[in-house]
Amino acid sequence: MNNPFSNTLENMKLSNEKVGVSTRRNVDKNWKFYHVSQRAFRRYHILTGNTAWYYHTLTESKCANYGVLIICQVIMSNHIHEILYSEDVGNISKLKAMAGNRTSTFVNRNRLANNKKSLEHLFDGRPGFVPIRNRVQLLITLKYICDNDLELRMIGEKAPYSSFENWNGGDAKDRGANEVATLYGLNLSELYNLLGKEKKEVHEFAKQFKTKEYAEMDQKLFRK
Repeated sequence: MNNPFSNTLENMKLSNEKVGVSTRRNVDKNWKFYHVSQRAFRRYHILTGNTAWYYHTLTESKCANYGVLIICQVIMSNHIHEILYSEDVGNISKLKAMAGNRTSTFVNRNRLANNKKSLEHLFDGRPGFVPIRNRVQLLITLKYICDNDLELRMIGEKAPYSSFENWNGGDAKDRGANEVATLYGLNLSELYNLLGKEKKEVHEFAKQFKTKEYAEMDQKLFRK
């Protein structure tokens, strides 16, 4: 089976950034897609404005160097949700470490410039990694992350950054998003509209992919 995600990575120019095997023992390393989440230090609302934009533009510009595709990314004011793809989870770990360190430096420089005390940490520990094993789980995870964004919109607010704002117009800046839509026979705008529906409707749509045929395809696509 042709893997569109691997092909996209191959077509992106890679630099000499070091990528490789993760040394984390608590992460299942047998998969290619991961739901990665991380909380801000003490759940402070510090991932806003320029901080959110810096983190987003940094990861977007550097992800290919680390052999990672950003499927989606939602930055809330005190936590981050991402779905990331890589041939090795070690690549994702290295991207996250780099982004965390550089964003922390960015935040503290700005705080010191404004006569504020620097933060001890930007995040509460390491990010959490949940492997995504098939397209049904991928869709349900997308719905969960999208709901973080939609809940804010319902009260007239918005996340500091959300991939789904681009998806709404069919213009994904995150590499890999269009490929995800094709897994469900949809274009990006159609996938966005599906994610905006009630949870039970999304689950009902997902049932068509719970077949032996899709399970065999997903083993090749999702498993390392």
